[in-house]
Amino acid sequence: MDFIVDKLDKKKLLFIQTIFESDHHICTLETLLHSVNINNQTAISIFHSILEDIRLTDLSESIDLSYSQTNRLFRLQLSDSFTIQNFMNVYILRSTKFKLIKSLLTTSYDTLQDAADSLHVSYSHVRRMIAELNLYFEPMGLRIHSRRKVNLDGNEISLRFFYTALYLTTYGIEYWPFASFNYLELSELLDDCPTEVFESRSLDKNVLTHYYLAIHLLRERQGFSIDQEKTLISLYKPFSPSHQEAFQRFSVSLGKYLPYHSVEKLRKEAQLICSSLLALGSFSSIETAPDFFLLDEQLNNQQFTHKALRIIDRVNHHLYIPLTTRERNKILYSVLCLHYRVAYIGKPLNYIQTLLPYYSHQAIDARKRHKIQHIQALVENEMKSNEFDWGKDFYDYLLSQYCLIYDKNIEFEKHTAPITIAFLSIISNQTLQNDVCQYFSSYFNLNVANSLNDNVDIIISEVPVSVDTISALRLHQPIIHCHQKLVQSDYEKITEALAKIARKNFKSSNE
Repeated sequence: MDFIVDKLDKKKLLFIQTIFESDHHICTLETLLHSVNINNQTAISIFHSILEDIRLTDLSESIDLSYSQTNRLFRLQLSDSFTIQNFMNVYILRSTKFKLIKSLLTTSYDTLQDAADSLHVSYSHVRRMIAELNLYFEPMGLRIHSRRKVNLDGNEISLRFFYTALYLTTYGIEYWPFASFNYLELSELLDDCPTEVFESRSLDKNVLTHYYLAIHLLRERQGFSIDQEKTLISLYKPFSPSHQEAFQRFSVSLGKYLPYHSVEKLRKEAQLICSSLLALGSFSSIETAPDFFLLDEQLNNQQFTHKALRIIDRVNHHLYIPLTTRERNKILYSVLCLHYRVAYIGKPLNYIQTLLPYYSHQAIDARKRHKIQHIQALVENEMKSNEFDWGKDFYDYLLSQYCLIYDKNIEFEKHTAPITIAFLSIISNQTLQNDVCQYFSSYFNLNVANSLNDNVDIIISEVPVSVDTISALRLHQPIIHCHQKLVQSDYEKITEALAKIARKNFKSSNE
């Protein structure tokens, strides 16, 4: 998002992000100098400038930034109701580029000078901004024209998803930026949408869908339409009688917002909106794939469902326990939505998705990293096959999304080879056993042994075990020594040991 931020504010954002991403939001001066590429004097100057921004935006009760000259440490503290994205948005919303982009959604200027006057900048400044923005917009099929009128046009699908991502990130649910549409009214409109496409009463992606719908209707009112002949994939069609009835109600309801559209034009708009919502999916409230994905003739000719089933079946083949019917249905629905999104939006998706708040399959927690690494290894193995050639232009995006889909929809610990643990304690094994199993059972498939035998994979002990004892008992398993009351270092040691065993079992089960 820093392509929008004014030049003088970019270093401030990097400055504040560096502190935020440091352990406990405490960062040394030396780290800042290296990360932001500045000297001591500039660092202190930026620090005081950020403090002034906090004061001017009345955020003193939400964010506290301090510096200790003695320890040369910067510290950042945020209130419970405030996030780092909230603070980043301060710089985005006040930037001249954002103001220009926002105005071009609904406005065109007669001349560059008119645009400059409206934004309170010089003629040369606005020309330079447009040149910089066009470099960013080019891969998305968008362009700001400035020779005659100043306006933004190009790929309408790309434009609508771009503004949806931009507004969702910058405004969230704190502010609704559309005077023409009431949020609750759009909710009522979505009530008529076929439930296989979107359940309006679900909270999942609710704000996202409202933003998209408002922008879509706004562009239609202004006379900008999506050329259906140029869409890269089949558009939504209802198949069952109940969904056909809902789709008809939805297209009629659109007439309230697009009163000059014909009945046929409203039906086409309903088709486009439903297709866009499918591209925004999957939604947690929907359990199975829409009939459209499975029955549409054009999609079948493109082997649309086959491509999704292949990666699901291949990953499923390597799981210790096969997917349940519910897991399989949810994953199939999610993968079909993902593939539809890629085909519907096309290559601009690689750029649009970077606008959204950082949402990745990567994890900080070591237990979660183990889980994701297993999923990613399986998925990457299938993505390297020749049958996946269709998705090579979206490799990184698809990889992260597949990992997220599996992370969200399966209880991974059930699908991995079991690890048998023996516990040794001074008085009773039960407390130690409970602490370990409760902490790790969502990430590893754990079995507890009541005796020491060859089936035991690892021993966790809160008492010292001598070399003589190990020899006498003929113990060959790794032993993890921990404190009677587990501390962070104990959890880290156990995580590393379990992950190592899981990787070994995982590989042997896949041979």
